[in-house]
Amino acid sequence: MAYQLNWNPDGKPSEKDMKAYLNYVAPDLVDTRFMVIAESDDGGRHMVIMAEWDDAGNPPWGEASRNIDGKGWRVIRLTVPHGYLETFYNQDGTKRVTKEHD
Repeated sequence: MAYQLNWNPDGKPSEKDMKAYLNYVAPDLVDTRFMVIAESDDGGRHMVIMAEWDDAGNPPWGEASRNIDGKGWRVIRLTVPHGYLETFYNQDGTKRVTKEHD
């Protein structure tokens, strides 16, 4: 029941369409480098907008980011250190291999 109060699963767009939508609106929400990825946790699939702190240590989120239209999806805003996205993610949103395990 709690999930129904937070987002509505009826008529929500596909994961691909939601990612495209968030990539379209994110420049108006974020003042720094960002990346939109789909993730999963105990609550199910959700979208994450990761945005980096700027060089001066200022937060990336503009006032408009408080009211993101999730269109039925759970959307999480995640603030990461400056340079994080370039270090740990490829341009297509896949995780970069930083070290092979033994």
